[in-house]
Amino acid sequence: MTSNGGIQVYQGETVQQDYTLTNTGYSTDNYQFDVSVSSAIGASVDYWTLSAGLSDGLPLIGTSGTGDSVAEAGISITPATEARPGTYNIELVVTSNNGGADSGCNFDVVIPQPDLEIKNSDVSFSHNSAWINTNDKSQVVKIYSKVRNNGGTIDSSGTKTNDIVVKFYIDGAQLGGPETITSLAHGEEVTISREWQPTRAYNDDDEVGLSVVVKVDPSDDIAESDNDNNQGTQYFKVIRAKSSTPSFFIGFFALISAIAIAVMLSSYYRNKDLE
Repeated sequence: MTSNGGIQVYQGETVQQDYTLTNTGYSTDNYQFDVSVSSAIGASVDYWTLSAGLSDGLPLIGTSGTGDSVAEAGISITPATEARPGTYNIELVVTSNNGGADSGCNFDVVIPQPDLEIKNSDVSFSHNSAWINTNDKSQVVKIYSKVRNNGGTIDSSGTKTNDIVVKFYIDGAQLGGPETITSLAHGEEVTISREWQPTRAYNDDDEVGLSVVVKVDPSDDIAESDNDNNQGTQYFKVIRAKSSTPSFFIGFFALISAIAIAVMLSSYYRNKDLE
């Protein structure tokens, strides 16, 4: 008997380990199947669902006969929704009903810790840039962020990936209150957003833009396999529209133009009176 397949499993998700059963004996035989799960550290294995993928009583032809002596199947494994992270051993025992030797295989599966993630590329904006005019009015920008869970749904202490806190920061200062994601299952991704009205422009000489940071689980309430991927950062350009004051020359020429117009009008009406 041989087995192969991946070892990562997740709470409530069914995976399959393939195997091949071969009757290498002389006589035809039939078999009983039993699959079990255990934990070397004594973690609970209640409510796991396991199946050998073959029905009890399956007959296989021995070398003395002709027919099918090989059966291929898959061990179905569904960890409990409350299973804690760790390594578990799956064992398949195949028992001969005709006195042949028992056979079987065992292998480890691993339930990982949660792994919440926000990458830099997950943060985006509704505008490419915004501006602040001289009256301190600005455009309203919407910040978007994707948040995903690459790992399990419960950590070693029993904390689940429910009511997950996400915070937004502009220039290092928190923007409004936190957002809350109801739950994130393994492989699930959600998009959240927050409106922002810029209050200052960035310095062209020193900055590439205002820093916009989105953090998931900023207080580390959930134990994760990787805490270094919990925030994404982007930079947003906010431009201040400089007010322009007419120069002395512009004002001078405007005054000369006004006087010239007045002289022309005065001459016109004087000539008209003479006529």
